[in-house]
Amino acid sequence: MADATTAWITAAGGALMIVLAVLMPRLRLRLGGRPWDETFRDPRLRRIARIQERLAQGSLGAMGAGFLVSGAGVLLRLPPVPAQLVASICYGLALAGLVAQVALIIRSRRIE
Repeated sequence: MADATTAWITAAGGALMIVLAVLMPRLRLRLGGRPWDETFRDPRLRRIARIQERLAQGSLGAMGAGFLVSGAGVLLRLPPVPAQLVASICYGLALAGLVAQVALIIRSRRIE
């Protein structure tokens, strides 16, 4: 029983992360953020901000996909090795996106 509950929570959390990743730019504007054109004057910084936002979306979506696959694999009684392999690939993609974000932040500090 506890395994099924954990799997449901994991899968639901992953689906929620994917939805939040899709809605991220709209939520940023709705919660008081300003458009990038108003925030930065330099077009290079605007471009970097847009790329960084897309990387954040991709990282959050990939992490959500990993959680969704991990939870759904248990619920659908999929073979554990392929499900965990796919989940691990998703987690790796999320980590790669986060590393790319750090590199962009370091690069943008040099532009300012």
